[in-house]
Amino acid sequence: MNPLISVVRAQQAINRSSWPVAETDRVATLIGVISQAAEKWARRKFAKTTHDLILSYQRDPLWLPNGPIHQIVSITEGSSLRLLSFEALLPLGQVLLGGGFADWGETTPPERLVRVVYEGGFDPIPDDIQEAIALWTASSYWQTEQDPASAREGPPPAAACLLRPYRRTLFS
Repeated sequence: MNPLISVVRAQQAINRSSWPVAETDRVATLIGVISQAAEKWARRKFAKTTHDLILSYQRDPLWLPNGPIHQIVSITEGSSLRLLSFEALLPLGQVLLGGGFADWGETTPPERLVRVVYEGGFDPIPDDIQEAIALWTASSYWQTEQDPASAREGPPPAAACLLRPYRRTLFS
């Protein structure tokens, strides 16, 4: 995984006067760990990448995670290779499917699986996400200076506040 911020950005947040090579390497490692932890906490990927997902579909619209959505490459029915027609509302991360799925009238359509290949995420990473990663890295840097096991489970409150608008809500 590519880190979501640079070492220099994290060092600014840590606010230390000098940086021995070993400490710079430690900061780089922390950035990688915190970048992964932030994505796990937010339940989404931040950086722009290609996603290949199998999603459950019953009614329009189909919602795509990991927005903003830049491009939909293909949508196929389940594990088959049958391409489905669709209309995409990219800014909203919504897809309206055609191909016989959408017109069920008053009856409840059966649940189907669709495979969606699309490009989504941020490029560049928004400033508030970068700030949250920097704050979380700085907090972890100082917490783990004496004892690496003392790192907190989730983001510090200031970082959580910045990441909260990006956090996906999961429905069961």
